[in-house]
Amino acid sequence: MKTWRIATGIVTVAILGLGSSPAVAGVSSSDGRWTSAILESSESIFGGSAVRLRYSNGVTAITQPGTRVTFGESPSLAEDGKGAAIDRWAELAMQMAEPADDAAQKYRESGRSIFADALAAGFPVAEARREQERLDVEAKALDNPDIINSECLYAEDHLPDDRYEWWGCRAMYATPDQDPNNWYSANSSLAHGWGTGVLGGGAELQRGYTQFQFTVDNNNGDLIEFTPQSSINGQNCNVITLGLSYVVEVNVSTQLCDNGWTVTANQLFHKTEWYGASTGGPSDSRHAANAVTLRAANASSSSLAWRIGWRIVCLPGPCM
Repeated sequence: MKTWRIATGIVTVAILGLGSSPAVAGVSSSDGRWTSAILESSESIFGGSAVRLRYSNGVTAITQPGTRVTFGESPSLAEDGKGAAIDRWAELAMQMAEPADDAAQKYRESGRSIFADALAAGFPVAEARREQERLDVEAKALDNPDIINSECLYAEDHLPDDRYEWWGCRAMYATPDQDPNNWYSANSSLAHGWGTGVLGGGAELQRGYTQFQFTVDNNNGDLIEFTPQSSINGQNCNVITLGLSYVVEVNVSTQLCDNGWTVTANQLFHKTEWYGASTGGPSDSRHAANAVTLRAANASSSSLAWRIGWRIVCLPGPCM
């Protein structure tokens, strides 16, 4: 019989407006609506185990009650240096608490799943189903541990923008209680989206990423395993599988398209960023994925900030 130690998040609500981005020659400007977004509605769902947060910039988040949500943007240059671009991100932050042994059971009993969270966030039904089917296949094939928590971010839900989309979901897994000195948190994330042609008045998607940033009191923690471990060249949208195996066996399957992924990692940070060009709408989707296992000393306070971000290129002027 396996004994599971469960990592859960306890979080507090805050909204951070970062102000509008300054104008920079040769790059896009912004009217500040993205970073100064206000919370338009907060709805308790799944028996109170999650909330649906809708913001004035079009973002919908499905997460635990009290999640700290922040937004950021900055002007940048297009990959070819000739276009007007803007980088944006959305982040969910939480405090990591001592494990609760019944978290997996409570997660299931509340009706939670990646599929349910994705639908609640506004994902198209087909996309939400693919998210869940991917996890179901991997769980069946590899006896993956139970999911104990999940979150989804959808960047264009109730204010749809037919020029581009970028969205993602995070899953947290049960980990075995086999270490008297430390506890563990295994997480995976998958983000994806698409863009449209700039000359037709669209927004070309040139970058998209998912990242984990942990903090642990007195630096008493580290990422003992993460995947991908290094940058990967593009593979013509072939399906690849990323895996964890040191503490738990978790696999994440996704597509890797041209031009590839850039990976940045250190003791408590991991980021996978796709780069290239998506101009064909929903049929031209691009993906970024990663998985990590955190080790933290018992009784230490720790936190997680999960972020998805993207770069779009527009005609000169604001990229709203």
